Amino acid sequence: MLRLSKVGIGGHAYYLDAALGSGGPGVEPPGRWTGAGAGVLGLDGRVEPDDFVALLAGRDPGDGSALATGAGRGRVKVAGYDLTFCAPKSVSLLGALGGDEVGRAVEVAHGRAVDAGLGYLEDRAFAVRRRRDGLRLPVEVEGVASASFLHRTSRALDPHLHEHVVVANVGRGPDGRWTALDGRGLYAHAGAAASVYHAQLRHELTTVLGVTWTVPERGRAEVTGIDAGVRRVFSTRTTAIDDHVAEGGWTSARARAVAAHVTRQEKEHVPTSELRPEWERRAGEAGFGPRRLEAVLDRAVRRDRGAPAVPESEIAHGLGEWAKAHDTIARRDVVGVVAGAARAGASRHEVEEQVDRTLRAAGLADDRGRVGVAERRVPMPASLERRELHELLVRRGLDPVRSRHLGREAGIGLSLG
Repeated sequence: MLRLSKVGIGGHAYYLDAALGSGGPGVEPPGRWTGAGAGVLGLDGRVEPDDFVALLAGRDPGDGSALATGAGRGRVKVAGYDLTFCAPKSVSLLGALGGDEVGRAVEVAHGRAVDAGLGYLEDRAFAVRRRRDGLRLPVEVEGVASASFLHRTSRALDPHLHEHVVVANVGRGPDGRWTALDGRGLYAHAGAAASVYHAQLRHELTTVLGVTWTVPERGRAEVTGIDAGVRRVFSTRTTAIDDHVAEGGWTSARARAVAAHVTRQEKEHVPTSELRPEWERRAGEAGFGPRRLEAVLDRAVRRDRGAPAVPESEIAHGLGEWAKAHDTIARRDVVGVVAGAARAGASRHEVEEQVDRTLRAAGLADDRGRVGVAERRVPMPASLERRELHELLVRRGLDPVRSRHLGREAGIGLSLG
């Protein structure tokens, strides 16, 4: 999951309060600088509080000068964007209950997955606006400056591995000027970035710990062997939200968002070492003791070298499902389909390569050079729909030529002729 929120002026305290060496209680690790723009500003390694505060205020941490100048700078009310990459609950439990070695492996895998998701956003989503032919159009940035803060618990003090990537609302355009970001592209590409994060996470944990996965839904999967009943025991926040909306008889996404706000509690910063005995007790009562946990590991069949990370049949199926509900498609949608089709995971590089192949096969332009909301949506290509229909017919043992009516039943609505 990738949650997006805006960080207001002075919003640095929440992130620094929990971080070791950042003036807080030292419960969570220190923040780390991420994003190509951080290197441009000479920021590397551990986040120092003064540098973070300066960056969110739109100043160069090195000399204190304003990064973005101009008449509109004073009207900017958004200091940055909080991109919160959340691991699946089963991964959080694996890291919290699996012992020191497994816990470290889970955190390293999560960090690499966060970097993959952020890298995708830097290449495809982040933009600044420049005037061209009388219009202010989104153009690519040379990089954004961001600080990442790892947190391992929820507000209810359940295991909840997540990372806040706080992106400063400034970017350097191809003309060398720093200006506010065009945040629209971030929201447009958030789903694709989340899918890239989850695919990379599955890839890392399959490789290192040998875990296997449930069938991904919306790009997200759970570790097999850590079932829904166990996950629910450690989902106190979700249960509170469910109870609140059930009491009111509400069902909409908006109602859940309101319930999340109403039931929100202040975040306590408690060391995981103090929480682990209680977590282990609750897990044991749910039937998930050490033996069950050990059985989760080393179950994966290692991928043959050179074998595709994402089976083409699964991509075809995913595109067919997309075609049932959408008339148009963009590159970011294909990214989500491809990443979500990789049940055992795939690196960002593998996902991007497969996306490029799929686009070429479908006759779609890659749209390189068009970033953010400038990435075009085009009519759904018949070749993609036809491919999925063929797969569907073959799986049912039918002759595609004589079974055109099945396309209408599948909601694809095209001719194979």
